[in-house]
Amino acid sequence: MLCLRRLPGTLAPALSAPCACLLVPPPHHYHQPQPPLQPPRRAMHSSQSCDQVAAVCHLAQGLEWLQESTGLPWWATILTTTIVLRSTITLPLAVYQRKVLAKAELLQPTILEWRKALQYKLAVLGRRENKSAEQVTEELNKELRKVVKQEYQNNGCQPWKFYVPIFAQIPLWITLTLGLRHMMSTEMAGICPTLFLSLRDSSVLWVHDLTLPDASLGLPLWIAACTLLNVEMNALSSSRKGAPSLREFVLRTFFRGLAVVIFMVSANMPAGVCFYWSVSASFGLLQNYAFLYKGVLNAAGVPATPSQTHQPLTDMVASARARTRGFWAEVMEKNFGPRGK
Repeated sequence: MLCLRRLPGTLAPALSAPCACLLVPPPHHYHQPQPPLQPPRRAMHSSQSCDQVAAVCHLAQGLEWLQESTGLPWWATILTTTIVLRSTITLPLAVYQRKVLAKAELLQPTILEWRKALQYKLAVLGRRENKSAEQVTEELNKELRKVVKQEYQNNGCQPWKFYVPIFAQIPLWITLTLGLRHMMSTEMAGICPTLFLSLRDSSVLWVHDLTLPDASLGLPLWIAACTLLNVEMNALSSSRKGAPSLREFVLRTFFRGLAVVIFMVSANMPAGVCFYWSVSASFGLLQNYAFLYKGVLNAAGVPATPSQTHQPLTDMVASARARTRGFWAEVMEKNFGPRGK
């Protein structure tokens, strides 16, 4: 009892050492913090993995469910998912884009007539008001822009509709890329080891681990080749319409450079992500090539236009030869004069 009463103060000299040890614990035990309880780690469905974008997490969960339900290998799951999404989302929008472009092309004769009428009208007014040729041209371009905008609006082919597939394809591409990359990251090994191991042990073509980059660079090269082929195929098929505008030239130059950037980025991506990019790029290449045929476009409900052809491959080869001859003729003229051979 003596020891209990003297606890707050100094211990009595008569208190034995064993009793002091029992009643007065060491000072560092008074406020020792207790370790917090750690929640058990769950699979990728836990909140730890879903702290990222919700759409990415839902997509990753959907891919995991699809692979477990069908029993398909991971390469087949990625292939099937890509084709289904491209066929149901981007393909109908691409058909819609072709319809809008066809309407715009069919309006060109009307716009040309408007240009001639405005040019004559403004030239007469310019002579009456003693305006310079530059002033008349400026007014002509201003009035023509108003007419073109009104004609496009009346026929439902506003310029922003030309890019509708891009508005849908870019978010879809980013979401799938982030979802696959999240599933194949090293963090997934601690969140859901079973899923990560199944991806690591999966193979596609010459790649035997979907979580690592393709060391052979075969998939990155194919992705860049498909991107570049799409650009050049569009350039050759559009050459029948005349010289490209400044906007078309800038866009083509940008996408040519983008093919190089895509190659460098995909060389450091997991092979599973590169395989998705390869399938998506191949689908886009085949889709754009099919849309060069007049029969395919008409079957899809696209109005017939003068630029459509039944033999796009032959036309593209002829256009490529003409461009090559023109290029070498220009080189020879610059180096050896007009008559150089």
